Amino acid sequence: MKNKAKISIIVPIWNSEGYLRRCVDSILGQTYSDIELILVDDGSTDQSPKICDEYARKDARVRVFHKENGGVSSARNLGMRNATGECICFVDSDDYLPLTSIADLYEGYCKNEVQCCCATKDPQVRKDAPLLISIKNEPQQLLHYLVQSDSYTVYSKLFDLNVIRANNLWFDEKLRTSEDALFIRQLFRYCSRIVLIQKTVYCRDPSNADSITKKGYAEYARNFERKLNALTELCDATALSPAETEQFLYQRAAHGLRICMYHYFQNWKTEEDRLRLTELALEIFHPWLTREGTCQKDKWVEKYLREIRQKDANAFCRSYRKEFDRQQWMLRFKRIAKKALHR
Repeated sequence: MKNKAKISIIVPIWNSEGYLRRCVDSILGQTYSDIELILVDDGSTDQSPKICDEYARKDARVRVFHKENGGVSSARNLGMRNATGECICFVDSDDYLPLTSIADLYEGYCKNEVQCCCATKDPQVRKDAPLLISIKNEPQQLLHYLVQSDSYTVYSKLFDLNVIRANNLWFDEKLRTSEDALFIRQLFRYCSRIVLIQKTVYCRDPSNADSITKKGYAEYARNFERKLNALTELCDATALSPAETEQFLYQRAAHGLRICMYHYFQNWKTEEDRLRLTELALEIFHPWLTREGTCQKDKWVEKYLREIRQKDANAFCRSYRKEFDRQQWMLRFKRIAKKALHR
């Protein structure tokens, strides 16, 4: 393992007075102590700025930046511009870290000589055997990780700051959703190797979890298109064949379409909403799901596409509801069968 390096930990903050101390204390109490904690106050109107300044007075490792409200991406970018560490990681102000989080991530980063260490809950990664992935030469392992939920966020990861700066990688400050996933997929394109470790290095506060709302639905769909563009560039940098790339992109586009449909049923009920959803599906997802190239098609998605092209919003929504109910029935059946086998 190489010599210990300073690690910059960036925490964007907006009106977090209720849980900010828990977050900061968990970082300053890490067993890996050679850290720089960058607290970026993004125009908070509560007591968060005073709490930040209080910690900066007490601990020389804490640096505080106050700025006008510009969103989480602009706060993270400000932190990256001012970071002095070799590596960086990100923590949300309403979350916190277990005691050995930074030590665990840095050990994986150093031992495997990678540009990014990612903690994962993927059961295929053993606790005693980290999974090293060559971005170019082991694309199937990379694709498997990219469909895991913990690949979509910047937390639970340690990044090489030199790679980020050398390739001018920043969070898109125009985005309000999906900025994490877009950044990750752009970053991986410039990494030669990453490593996955089976460790719990991050604790989320479930009461503050993000969700797609009716207000942000159209934005989510458009941002998903940007993620597909980033995935295309990432796949082009690997040894994937054109057919394998097309299959993966088709599956991700189908996944995005289903996510949007699911949140329609959670939030939207009117005829106007159904028409808007269908128009958006035709504009955003239809081109990705009908690209030229040989890949195995999904029968449900092909049915959706016919109904989308016909702009039959009612049939489109009924078809998804039928598939969704069938999936829920299958999940219940599997749970019942599993319980029966263990009796």
